[in-house]
Amino acid sequence: EQRGRTGLCHDLSLRPHEGSRKIAVINDADTMNDEAANALLKTLEEPPERAVILLIANNYDALLPTIRSRCQVVRFDPLPDDILSALILEQEFAHSPTEAAALTALAGGSLAVAKHLAAPACRDLRQKLIAALSQKQWNGIGVARDLAAAVEDAASDVPEQRLLATWLLRAAVEFYRTALWRVVHPAVPAPGGILEAVKWIDSLPLETDAVVDWLGSLIERCLQAVGHLEQNVGVALCLEAAFADLARPMPGTTPSRK
Repeated sequence: EQRGRTGLCHDLSLRPHEGSRKIAVINDADTMNDEAANALLKTLEEPPERAVILLIANNYDALLPTIRSRCQVVRFDPLPDDILSALILEQEFAHSPTEAAALTALAGGSLAVAKHLAAPACRDLRQKLIAALSQKQWNGIGVARDLAAAVEDAASDVPEQRLLATWLLRAAVEFYRTALWRVVHPAVPAPGGILEAVKWIDSLPLETDAVVDWLGSLIERCLQAVGHLEQNVGVALCLEAAFADLARPMPGTTPSRK
């Protein structure tokens, strides 16, 4: 009975009190279910005069084709690292430039992502991940199951769980990138590098050429897993498969049995 009389679409149909336009911003539009998207579709087909509707989405392909066809795409570039680091410090998401640089490396140019990563739950997840990656030998599937359970506890809905899992994999990428930088530029600290990664790679008696290729393959595996999450592969399955591969010793080496 109240349909069309309340809510966003109704409010947009009213004349603006001030100014010449009414503007609606819909965050996370790519997470709308079909019912919500179809309810919005009619307004998009025949938008009220003087109305501007902005749909903010991280995953363009997750929007219904009927929604996409009625919108003009505007792509936003990520924030530059120096600006993002300054904003992180200004908003007190980090308490030191070093901590801000670490968040910047994981945030992908997004202040919203940096804020989320600064939350205690995300910090704990990252610490668990770094602790595992820093070991010379570790149980990839066991670690993946522990992290998947922690992700489920930290986030109540599946899209949020995918985001947390994606950020974990990006943290793994930064770990291996720091190690790679250490191998290639041993005298120059990696910008925003992970100290544990430096200690880890220094403890491995490996030849430079071989370890560069190996670290590159680990980074590629993490990014492949990120792609799988974007294709809606289950979080637990994706993490287990990825971490089982990451935990394997470098080809051509024999792990010690201490």
